[in-house]
Amino acid sequence: MLPNRTVLLTADTITGDLAVEALSGDLTIAGHVSKPSGADATVTLKATGSVIQDSGISISSNTNKLNTVLWADSDGNGDGSIWLQGS
Repeated sequence: MLPNRTVLLTADTITGDLAVEALSGDLTIAGHVSKPSGADATVTLKATGSVIQDSGISISSNTNKLNTVLWADSDGNGDGSIWLQGS
């Protein structure tokens, strides 16, 4: 693992579960995440640092549930938060 790395999620269309994890840094959601069809699903966005949702970016579902888990500071060292920019 490389220290101080950031994972950038730019956009995704999903029909099932999605898990994205930044193992040594922040995770930035910079593009819309959408579920246009399918059964209930869960998107898990996890980082050892912060989880940052850029301003104007949405996580949405057109049908059924899209459970959303934003998990910052997954290593429990006190260095991470959840930022919903523009909210």
